[in-house]
Amino acid sequence: MTIKSKVKSTWNRFKGWMLSILVALGLIVAIPTEAGPISFTWTNPVQNTDGTAFDAATELAEIRLYCNGDTVPTFVSLGSANALDAITAPGTYVCYATAVNIEGTESAPSNTATKAVLSAPPNPPVLD
Repeated sequence: MTIKSKVKSTWNRFKGWMLSILVALGLIVAIPTEAGPISFTWTNPVQNTDGTAFDAATELAEIRLYCNGDTVPTFVSLGSANALDAITAPGTYVCYATAVNIEGTESAPSNTATKAVLSAPPNPPVLD
């Protein structure tokens, strides 16, 4: 086997591996193909911070969702809903919720949840 044929063989194997890696990465990236809203779920509070009972059905005014350090809520949900689709812009979001009672007192933040909204994939190329 000549040096030229060894180089050609090595180059072809390298191209094959690179193509395989690119295809594999393309499949991983292409699996979530739709951009869409972030869904959040939560459990409404059952007690006040002092330990007294809290009746969410009669005392809960709203749930506020804050994302990425904003001091203005991204979304305010009325009543006792337990799911919402709040954010649709592509990006990564670190969010927390607060509960607001009927007197307007806002609770401390909940635990945080990190969510990502993917961009819509580009249109496939069109051949003439």
